[in-house]
Amino acid sequence: MYIRAVIFRAILPTALLAFLATPQWVVAQENRSFDSIVNEAKAARQAGDLERAAELVEEAYKRKPLPVLLNNLGKVYEELGRYKKAIDCYQKVADDPKADSSLRALDTARIGALTPRLASAWIRGPAESNWERIVVAGEVVAVRGGEELPVPVGKQLVLIQAQADTVHLLHLQFVRGRRTSVIPTILMDRGGFATIDLKGISPRPQSIFIDGRRLDIELDGVEALHIEPGSYQLRVERGPGKVKIVQLTVQANQAVALRTRLSTHGVHDESGLLTRSAPSDGLRVGPLVTVGASLILVGVGGYLLHEASQLRGQIADSVEQHRNFTDGPLTFSQEQTYAMQDDADSKSLMGSVFSITGTIALGAGIAWWLYGDTPTTTVMGRTSVFMSPTGLRLDVTY
Repeated sequence: MYIRAVIFRAILPTALLAFLATPQWVVAQENRSFDSIVNEAKAARQAGDLERAAELVEEAYKRKPLPVLLNNLGKVYEELGRYKKAIDCYQKVADDPKADSSLRALDTARIGALTPRLASAWIRGPAESNWERIVVAGEVVAVRGGEELPVPVGKQLVLIQAQADTVHLLHLQFVRGRRTSVIPTILMDRGGFATIDLKGISPRPQSIFIDGRRLDIELDGVEALHIEPGSYQLRVERGPGKVKIVQLTVQANQAVALRTRLSTHGVHDESGLLTRSAPSDGLRVGPLVTVGASLILVGVGGYLLHEASQLRGQIADSVEQHRNFTDGPLTFSQEQTYAMQDDADSKSLMGSVFSITGTIALGAGIAWWLYGDTPTTTVMGRTSVFMSPTGLRLDVTY
């Protein structure tokens, strides 16, 4: 009796604390009957909450693995558009020898009907909405009626024209053998869109490509694009030869005026090269100074190279005269000849340095003028000219 009392006193407080620490909803869940779970699943399915209905049918099946429950679970998955899961459930019923023969035949027929849907991903528009248009991978999806269409597997850009003047762009991941539903709440659930303002662009864009995909809508009247945060390449076509490519990075809830981006430097033309917008601050001094200084360097270099050539010519004439008139005196003494040769080598070296440096600076100045005040790409980072054991070397770092 003493031992029992000790054990009772030791265990009872621990058990009582464990009971008090267990959430009441867990206790209630464990105490729910099988019938109550099935009834909840039926109510959830009738209310249209298919996700909850699937969870409850799975829970009921764990308690009683009845083939009819697995059949019902497959049907819920089919209604959710999870065709692979639905076929898996139907297959288990069809392979179960304990299942009713009529149920096995029914699920075998369902497998045959759903198997073709495993070859693609699927999209379905809302049953009812006031949207103007839904487009994915070039295919127009009905904005009402719940039409289902195949779409390419993977991440795709989905265009939703919610109103005539507003377009939403979002990326959705499409899975093979599964349907993705696009309903009005998807715009609220994703939230944090950036806004690309199209107002004030003249002439109006005829077409806009985002990351190489054309927006399949009429842009007349569209004033704003709402897009997910990220980096994009926009190709804006405003008529024959009027094509601009803009690299754009946007944050959540950020508003960007596309008209401003199209008029700033760093915009690309159709060939992919940087183009220059008209200067807004008058004559640009920087490029002119660079070009002028580079021309001076080229001129000085050319003059020094010419002087070096003349000195070498004088030395050559002196040597030739000495060969023709062996008894005659040299035009220059040997010391003068050495000095003239050193002077020619020095001027030749300096002339080469000035000429090469001036030519590079001239190219940079022209690029500065053509590409704008703030080029988006670095043409040349560092240039140096130096002597090496093998002669003159030019070191350019790009």
